[in-house]
Amino acid sequence: MKKRKNRKQNMYNSIQHPLLSVDIIESAIQGEKWAKQKILLHYDSYINRLATRDLFDSQGNLCRVIDSDLKSALQSKLLEGIARFQLH
Repeated sequence: MKKRKNRKQNMYNSIQHPLLSVDIIESAIQGEKWAKQKILLHYDSYINRLATRDLFDSQGNLCRVIDSDLKSALQSKLLEGIARFQLH
């Protein structure tokens, strides 16, 4: 069963991470570089979380690192999805 966020958490997230405007999305779909950069920046912390890997050093200490190859792949997939996205 999925955990449901309460209303207060949802309000906090929308204040901290406002939605992207339709103008930015439309510009990114049309191939505008600045708009694609804004979208990548908007999702950067989320992509970093997805690309984070737990590694252990020789003493057994946990080290969290961002897998740059995975991060690049996720960013590429996001940009591919933007190119295919259609607004109605």
